[in-house]
Amino acid sequence: EVASPAKDFVLYYAIYGEHNLRVLLDRYEQAGGRVWPRMFDHIVEQHAAYPVLIAQFALLTGQDEYMTMARNALGLTE
Repeated sequence: EVASPAKDFVLYYAIYGEHNLRVLLDRYEQAGGRVWPRMFDHIVEQHAAYPVLIAQFALLTGQDEYMTMARNALGLTE
């Protein structure tokens, strides 16, 4: 898939948080990776939208386990 490289950092952000993401982006840039202005913000926004992507996948597949995951991610648990 050709997509935004920022997607590769979303789960890192979810696990390690803002401070560690900033450290990683600095090190990534020092190692020759391309970091653009507001890339950090882009990653945070992609993380915020992740529950919607799970829900979309759940609707496409119709699989109960993904529907449950989507409901949990969207805060729609009973």
